[in-house]
Amino acid sequence: CCMTSTRTRHAAATLASAMDSYKVKEFKAMVIFVAENPGDGKLPLNLKQIAKDIKSDKVALSIVGRDDEALGNYKINLDPSVKNTVLVYKNWQIADKMVNLAADTKGKAALNTAISKIAN
Repeated sequence: CCMTSTRTRHAAATLASAMDSYKVKEFKAMVIFVAENPGDGKLPLNLKQIAKDIKSDKVALSIVGRDDEALGNYKINLDPSVKNTVLVYKNWQIADKMVNLAADTKGKAALNTAISKIAN
């Protein structure tokens, strides 16, 4: 199956590139997908295919349910109008939060800027 959105694919690819750029800083990245019922075995996502799509097996990919407490803890808005939420954090503190990050030059630049702030 394919990625849920072009935005997600571009953000994940940007994260994979940043992992290479900031390898010595031990920069890590994770993409979390939210599913209605992740335990039912009928997930619309194939994580191995997603890793292939972004050309990286370094970015951690995970699926959580809509009722996962982490979504509330990080104040992730589950409204259908929200296409993605990107959290950039260091030392267990959120340094930046972007909602509906665009899959364009401006969105990629914003993500790279946020990453460089915590990685340097």
